[in-house]
Amino acid sequence: MWALASLAPGSPPQIVAVPSQPIRAMANAFSRENDLPLRVGIRIRVPEYPTRSRKPNRMWRELHHVVKSVIRMPWYTRVFVVTDSEYIQQSLASHFFDTVFLRKRFELEEATGRYVSRRDKPAMLAFLQEVECLCRCKQIVNIGGFLNDRSVKHKLIQEPYAEADKLHLARFTDGRHCA
Repeated sequence: MWALASLAPGSPPQIVAVPSQPIRAMANAFSRENDLPLRVGIRIRVPEYPTRSRKPNRMWRELHHVVKSVIRMPWYTRVFVVTDSEYIQQSLASHFFDTVFLRKRFELEEATGRYVSRRDKPAMLAFLQEVECLCRCKQIVNIGGFLNDRSVKHKLIQEPYAEADKLHLARFTDGRHCA
């Protein structure tokens, strides 16, 4: 779409993929239940094709590198994790004290762990719900891309993720969210 739009004069309108009403309703419930607007969303996509330039690929060195970069955020950061890698999900859940994620099956086994199969219809529905939920987070770490990433550009944070620490401080200084 953007390749064609670049040929037209002016600025093309942004087109946002909107999930169906049932998916949005599930995302609303999950968002309320888990206070997603007060969390940092972490999206780490691990593509299945190692020849593509998108990182991280399904190689241990790249998986460890991305986990190492994300766990620079303090352990007390409240996060919502979206990934297609069981290893990434478990690693982040073991670092962050308050981690939430949608349950899904990691049925595709490879040398570097288990992944979500793109042929698994329930997993793909969960993915659409995850994207909707991710867009509700206050800040987002986006590694590997996701749907609608242009629409949340203003929420994206980069390494060393200092903004995530500020979100935690705001949570404890406003009086409403103290533990």
